[in-house]
Amino acid sequence: MNFNVLLAFLSINIKNLILDYQKNRCLSCNTEFSKMVPYEFHRINHNASDNRRNNLIALCSNCHNAHHRYNL
Repeated sequence: MNFNVLLAFLSINIKNLILDYQKNRCLSCNTEFSKMVPYEFHRINHNASDNRRNNLIALCSNCHNAHHRYNL
C-alpha cells in the first residue's frame, strides 16, 4: 500500500498524538523526524485495518523497512 494512501486512513488526531508522545522521534533509532528523515506508521500487529492508537508507532523509513525486511 502506498504510504500516502496509508496516511489517509489515520486520523490527524491519532497521528499527532503518536508524534507528540514519541517527541517527533523514531521509536527505534531515536532520530528526529524531518524532511530528510520522514516518518511512517507501523502497526504492531501487522493488521492493515487496525488503526487503534495502541497499535500504531512512528518509525523512520529506514527502521520501518529494516523491520519488515530483516525483522529488526
